Amino acid sequence: PSLELGPHNEFSELLLSKPFVWKENEGPEEAVINDDVWKSMTNAEKEVATMMLHQKCLVKTIKKADWTGFLQKFVLADDGKSRHFLHPTEYQTCTKEEKYKKYSEKNHHLPFNSFMTSTSLLPNAGMKMRCYGSNKEYVSGVIFALPTDFPLDGGNEDAAAERTHTWSWPSGYAAKTEFNITPYGELINGRNEALVSISELRAMNHTYLYETDYEMLGRMVKGGLKTLPYNEIFCRVGGEGSFLGSKNGSSSRSLENGIGLPIGIFVRSASYGDLIGMLRIRARMSSLLGKDEISGIPLFYITPEEGIHVITEAMQAKLLHTMTNTLNPFQNPSLKHKTTIDNTSEKHLDQKLQELFDLDDDNIRGILTPEECARLAGGFGATDDSLTRLLMDAMLEDFDDQNEPNSSTKQKRLQSLVNEGLSSAVRSGDFNTSRQLLILYSLVAARGQQEKERDRVPDQRRSLSR
Repeated sequence: PSLELGPHNEFSELLLSKPFVWKENEGPEEAVINDDVWKSMTNAEKEVATMMLHQKCLVKTIKKADWTGFLQKFVLADDGKSRHFLHPTEYQTCTKEEKYKKYSEKNHHLPFNSFMTSTSLLPNAGMKMRCYGSNKEYVSGVIFALPTDFPLDGGNEDAAAERTHTWSWPSGYAAKTEFNITPYGELINGRNEALVSISELRAMNHTYLYETDYEMLGRMVKGGLKTLPYNEIFCRVGGEGSFLGSKNGSSSRSLENGIGLPIGIFVRSASYGDLIGMLRIRARMSSLLGKDEISGIPLFYITPEEGIHVITEAMQAKLLHTMTNTLNPFQNPSLKHKTTIDNTSEKHLDQKLQELFDLDDDNIRGILTPEECARLAGGFGATDDSLTRLLMDAMLEDFDDQNEPNSSTKQKRLQSLVNEGLSSAVRSGDFNTSRQLLILYSLVAARGQQEKERDRVPDQRRSLSR
């Protein structure tokens, strides 16, 4: 195929996938559904987009090098018990053992660990506010759903946040919590005085969207800002699973025990390099957190200028076709030089394995032809099991062709797929994937030879009996 695109080119169709629209003289609070996009969205995509529209979600950007540590923090230890990693204020009342370990097991029955982390509450539809970090290093992130039920606090979200020490700071305030808290969990250097409630954050976000002049950090901003700095909510995540069709999601998600797993993944750039980076993150999440939790998780593109865009399943299918027909294949740039033939780091190789696409997931084999699947596997990586099934199916088709006229002149499908995969692996400079393809080809071909021998024996017996 003609490979005219590279990782820095943009997936332009994504820019037309806004789930909500509003008039030029209005704002996102007056938004209506964009029917052309909405009709192609899944129920999960609609649910998360609606929560984003009404400021019911938190977002967190994650540095490229920090994804491993972030995801592994959710994963249970070998004993199968979940950890409740301590909030800074819990060090005052915890046991010596808990203080040493930095976690308690008070919620050991939950399916995932819970821990405190910094997030942001974007204005309606993700408009106008930039997320934490640079677009280069913090190019992608996750979306969490805020709880909607607060039975211990009379249904009051702000009261629940205060009781659980879910701290919030306004846009532009750099709390740097880890440097401004005592060993006893007390905020210092003005951080406690700067705290605001979640409802106040929403009111501020409304002001930033609709007022020309507004106050920010005690100063009047005349004419407003084109792009707002991020705000911060220090919140407990994990504990429960994602509630979007998950067996582990439940109404017990809370600010106290954890608001669950991410319900969405987002990227801040429309370039092919960053979009494929997001797909690789989804594969890692599926590998570490479980397919049941991550299957069908919505994907978004978010910018301060345009707000949220949905990467619908139809768009994901177009992206896959582009990856296998017009995009030059490439490895993860952060792993490429750590997984070479003469320099392989075990840690980076583990990440590479976690990022492999499962050709049987997300209907990939229903979207792509076998040849395109082989190119995807060779150029971007696929799991052993799913690639083996692809090659086995090709071998079975070769068997079926043996009884057809002129079968000896046909190119074998198995060999053709391996050639496609190897060609893409060479283009991406991926030694590990090339070796994987050759090993699996040898195993599948050997299995095919065994099947041939097994079928030949009954044929010989029949001829002798005649």
